[in-house]
Amino acid sequence: MENYQNSDRRILLLADLFIIVMTILCVWLIFLAFVGFGTIKFNLPRNVTISINGHTVVARTLKMRPGSYQIIVSSPTITPYQGILQVSLFQTVNYSLRLTQRSANAIASSVVGGDGQTGNIQLGFTEWFNNNSWVVGTVSPGYTDLALHYSSIQNRWVVGYYNASGYTANLTALPANVANYIGQLEAQHVQG
Repeated sequence: MENYQNSDRRILLLADLFIIVMTILCVWLIFLAFVGFGTIKFNLPRNVTISINGHTVVARTLKMRPGSYQIIVSSPTITPYQGILQVSLFQTVNYSLRLTQRSANAIASSVVGGDGQTGNIQLGFTEWFNNNSWVVGTVSPGYTDLALHYSSIQNRWVVGYYNASGYTANLTALPANVANYIGQLEAQHVQG
């Protein structure tokens, strides 16, 4: 009979121990559900679009579950970047990239269109102005001057000056440094 009581006590003790362990585990899981995040702080220019797993992100600080996420950083002024974002539990990561400026040829080709054969425009004598919001160059073949401006209102590149059919070619509407450079390019074309 005594043996039977010791056996019951052991079973009850094991059951109590199991309940305690499960309670601690449940409390830990509930804790993780509410505060089990990592923090990402994006140190990127304001004009970039950040997409994480296909969702566009507006905030510059995010709390995310630990794991790996696909990130795409793009903008009309930079070459797009695609990579993997690692988020760790309870850690803060400052996320920054060395972004490269987008090709002037790619911008011109996307705004004005191609040359009919290759689909691309080649700009010569390319210069960037006003914090890289203006790009100026000579379209070849043809040696026609082209000035493109990134419009933050329209969120795209627009033609500011292009001496071709259907485009504006008014130097007085341009910033002084851009108009001055186009004047220098035109003087070179005249000289030959």
